[in-house]
Amino acid sequence: MRLFCDGQPDSKATKQAVNYFKHQNQARKKTRYILGSFVIAISMIILMLYATAVPALYLLWQLTIPHRAMIGMGPDERTFEPEIFWTFWVWWTPRTLIIVSLVTLLIIGGGCFYKWRIIHRGGRAVAESLGGQLVPPDTQDRHERILRHVVEEMAIASGMPIPEVYVLRHEAEINAFAAGFTVNDAVIGVTQGCLKHLKRDELQGVIGHEFSHILNGDMRLNMLLISGLHGILIISIVGRWLRSESNAMGLGSALTITGRLNLLVGRLIQSAVSRQREFLADASAVQFTRDPQGLANALVKVLKQGSQIQTPEVESASHLFFGNVLRSKTANWWATHPPIEMRIEKLGVEVPDPKFDRKTRSVSAAQNILNMVGMTALANGSMPEASECSASVESGMEPDLIVNTVGTVAPEHLAYTQLLLAQLPDEMQQSLQYREDAIAIIYGLLLDHQESIQTRQLEFLLATESNNRVQAAQQIYERLTCLDPRMRLPLLDLTIPALRQSSVAQFRTLLEQVDALINCDGQCSLAEYSLRMILKQRLQPYFELAPRISKRATMNSLWPDCVLLLSALAHVGHPTAELQFQALKSGLQRLPEASKQTLPTQVPDFTLASLELAIERLSQSVPRLKQVIVDACAYTVLVDSVITLTEAELLRAIVIALNCPLPPFLKVLRP
Repeated sequence: MRLFCDGQPDSKATKQAVNYFKHQNQARKKTRYILGSFVIAISMIILMLYATAVPALYLLWQLTIPHRAMIGMGPDERTFEPEIFWTFWVWWTPRTLIIVSLVTLLIIGGGCFYKWRIIHRGGRAVAESLGGQLVPPDTQDRHERILRHVVEEMAIASGMPIPEVYVLRHEAEINAFAAGFTVNDAVIGVTQGCLKHLKRDELQGVIGHEFSHILNGDMRLNMLLISGLHGILIISIVGRWLRSESNAMGLGSALTITGRLNLLVGRLIQSAVSRQREFLADASAVQFTRDPQGLANALVKVLKQGSQIQTPEVESASHLFFGNVLRSKTANWWATHPPIEMRIEKLGVEVPDPKFDRKTRSVSAAQNILNMVGMTALANGSMPEASECSASVESGMEPDLIVNTVGTVAPEHLAYTQLLLAQLPDEMQQSLQYREDAIAIIYGLLLDHQESIQTRQLEFLLATESNNRVQAAQQIYERLTCLDPRMRLPLLDLTIPALRQSSVAQFRTLLEQVDALINCDGQCSLAEYSLRMILKQRLQPYFELAPRISKRATMNSLWPDCVLLLSALAHVGHPTAELQFQALKSGLQRLPEASKQTLPTQVPDFTLASLELAIERLSQSVPRLKQVIVDACAYTVLVDSVITLTEAELLRAIVIALNCPLPPFLKVLRP
């Protein structure tokens, strides 16, 4: 059974979320800022090494035999001529500057490339380099199960794939991190001390903090920082190595001193990037959970227990973590995180007595949140009637809100997810932990409700799969008929961690089997297409490195794809041709420069293959264009102020395929 978090519902409904696409654009601007900072830092390193090399070369020249013979010195005589040493021609030697620059760039570039080769696989490579061990879906450790449940609930509530979870088992103090390039390869890591010392509501606050880094676009910037900082710190590593060589101690000492100054420069860059983002992540975690007390209690425990990380690899990754990884009370001004006391103060809550032991509440906390936002039917675990949903949609599901919902987790989304997952039978929750059973669940989701089509599907499965798996798929299908139909997409997401245990060949075979099951009736419904699209989007980045793509920055190149995409949405949930055309027109008018484009006079026909290609091209657009595309999709679907379950699933699948995490819709009609 799942354990539920403590909640402190606010008296108001959820605040309007900070725009996801705005965060993505800000992250792109920050990347340029960081690149500029690295250029300045590398220039400073070159100047420091040049200033070290010039006197060393001058003294070496003074001691050479040709120079001694030229000025009439004996072999045992020593001289230093300050009037010559401080002249311009000694200090300005372009040849030396060029050599120092090339050698420095070669060393730093080599360090960056070496680190990039390690972390280019995504968040799991970073977690493993820090000593993290993967928490499997079938873990029997109680604390690890609670951790996985918290991560699963947060991921499903935000519409992103469930990240892999790692534990740094040899780290006794309290800390956590998120790493990866995109939401598709993100991982969450926590220390053993985090599992040992934090209660569930405190753990949820910490995980919410890390999820905000994922959703705010901080991760890619953090990964670039890891590679760049390792390149800067490599100077110090080379210096330490040279110091160990007896014939190069002087050069090694000089490089070590320069490396320590480089370390300071690197920490200043980390501090400039991460300090303000930590406050934003704390605020987002509170917005996710409506429980500032849980996060505050976690911060108090960090203050008492510490957050230091012992592994040497942490130096270039210290900005990833929830708290300061280095014990440094004398240098708070270059610390990567703001002081813990200040973070607690910003939360605006009173820190309770340490002896106060809060008991974990059950489903009632989630029910309270849904009641607070006027969703009594969901709080009671029942499906609202069509009339109730329709009225709610008109007042609470405005198209503009969908764009602002992308990349956020509101407390009602989290509570809704917790209640929805609580409906899962225990045996189905157990099945989600194993790859074989997860495949059976995928097949069960795709079995058709029409007996004739389902018979053909089962015949195909019996010819290609084991009898046990086919029987399991039938049992899953029968159980699904008794569950809330809104469980389909969350259940699909819950299978992803177990399916990641597949090999590349097994993953490709699974996609082939899914395609064959869908095509057993000679056609593919949009509901089946939605499931397949999300399954592929969740798993493909894990097994196959995404190709490098150019970002499309103009609407002219994307206009035909937008027409095709909006046509598909217009066909769903709008029964008449007139309403379908009205929906298409409503969406197209939201696109920039629509007045300059040729508008269709009717809703064009489309194939699912052409739709898939269109979505693939649209996913390559810049965040600014993705925002208007999602906005146009929302206006197409909600032209009648009603959203059905089929519309909601297709819209979520499309937005997810655009690499934009969209939380579940809370108020939908049955298909």
